[in-house]
Amino acid sequence: MSPEGRAQYALDNGERIHPGQYKENYENAFSVAWHLVPESLGGWASWSSDARENAYPLLNEPDGRVYLAGEHLSYLTGWMAGGIESAWIQLEKLHRRAAQDEARQAAAQVA
Repeated sequence: MSPEGRAQYALDNGERIHPGQYKENYENAFSVAWHLVPESLGGWASWSSDARENAYPLLNEPDGRVYLAGEHLSYLTGWMAGGIESAWIQLEKLHRRAAQDEARQAAAQVA
């Protein structure tokens, strides 16, 4: 899409979420088709179907004390939201592990 087409697309879809308000508050737009900017090529992960099926689950599981997180380990590659989502998932796993370790230590003290 042209920059104008992308702006119109965003306005049309934003209006579906906020009817009568989105276009009314629009002043101007700026957009970049990042995948067409040569200096940005390779700036984010691009998973093949095979890698997404086989490597992706493995990389999202801890290896001992190592937990990997980042936008490249999410379904929102190239976006900060993907990095945040990935971190929250790993934090949940780390929290479960800490709770299990704490429960084991408490049981050992009782025994």
